[in-house]
Amino acid sequence: MKRAAAIGVAATAVFAGLSAPTIAERPALQSDIEQLEAACGGQYAKQRDTRACTELGRRLASGEGVPKDFARAEALFVKGCFSGKNEFVPDACYFLGAIYENGLADGKKKPREAQTPYRMACEADYAVSCVALGGVVAGRSARAKWFDKACALGPDPCVAAGEKAKLWPEQLKYFGIACEGGNALGCARLAILHRFGRGTPIDKGKAAELFGRSCALGNAKACEDRDELRREIAQEGA
Repeated sequence: MKRAAAIGVAATAVFAGLSAPTIAERPALQSDIEQLEAACGGQYAKQRDTRACTELGRRLASGEGVPKDFARAEALFVKGCFSGKNEFVPDACYFLGAIYENGLADGKKKPREAQTPYRMACEADYAVSCVALGGVVAGRSARAKWFDKACALGPDPCVAAGEKAKLWPEQLKYFGIACEGGNALGCARLAILHRFGRGTPIDKGKAAELFGRSCALGNAKACEDRDELRREIAQEGA
């Protein structure tokens, strides 16, 4: 039961609220499961709408309007990911990688198998897939390659890379880049590392400054953390 619950949480985090951008432009397909099935159901690859296959798979994986069915979702994502250059849907590759990595279809986690679809989506500048790929490859240099690519695509994926990173120096790097890029969460995460000396000497003054930057960027929790830390610093200096 605990394993099933954990799998359900992972699926929700990966699939909920996501959809193939091309599908979002087609409200008739987006709202009608039968039309999605018909559009995806051609006997030959050239007859299939791989965007429809991807959106149908996402719904089956998230349980949105249909019972969850990860095995069938996996088959649909394969169609969307490996149907050739003209019909390639990056979303499908990312979703397929998530199913492999988390063992959602058969209960067997396959991070090595997840690398190929994750890489295909990442190479199409699908930032979240770059982060996911960095989390499943072996070796610090390999992680850095894909985390760096994610970070280059914007401050939000840079924060995600920092959260996925396994080592404190990696987290310092990516949270730092995100913070410099104006990401409030990146500044707050970086503040925590400085406050508790994770990968860097403890520097409560620096941490308070970073919480302040996060606060100025709209993070209300960081405002509270900054004020609390300032009081702590004042007490220590009394």
